[in-house]
Amino acid sequence: MTRSQLPPAVEKTVQAQSQGATIKRFVTEREDGKTVYEAEMIVDGHTKDIHIAKDGTLNEIEEEVAIDSLPPDVQAALRKKAAGTDITKVESITKQGTLVAYEAATLKGHHKGEVQVGPTESSSPTLSNAEILNHLKLLTAPAVRPPAEARCPQAARESLDGWSVAAVLSF
Repeated sequence: MTRSQLPPAVEKTVQAQSQGATIKRFVTEREDGKTVYEAEMIVDGHTKDIHIAKDGTLNEIEEEVAIDSLPPDVQAALRKKAAGTDITKVESITKQGTLVAYEAATLKGHHKGEVQVGPTESSSPTLSNAEILNHLKLLTAPAVRPPAEARCPQAARESLDGWSVAAVLSF
């Protein structure tokens, strides 16, 4: 697809997002039954791909970042998920203006893969909101309480260290 084939609203978004960039190519994809336009470009020596709806809405930005520029917990989480492979590239993923994840391209021999972590992910054990609430119910139950290990396993105690009950309940 060429730039001249883009709908006017998509072209306007491409123009705004590609200042100082070299556009490599345009691609159309179907996501949830809708046509999405992708512009792949190089900006200041790194890759940046933008996904644009037909009406010109910027849905997603995937931008290459140096792994060393990420918070230490995020670096550790990516490396943990990619254990046994080489990380060849890391991208930040922004949707609707909000950073939602980091994605690492991996390589093991000739096999390519990807791993993804949240923008504040840690390599420490984590619990879902339902698991946290369940542990809180067990800890506050008025009946005879079992030993601490049965009420709240080690992973839960580690994950809750430093959290106030009000902060946990605010989820």
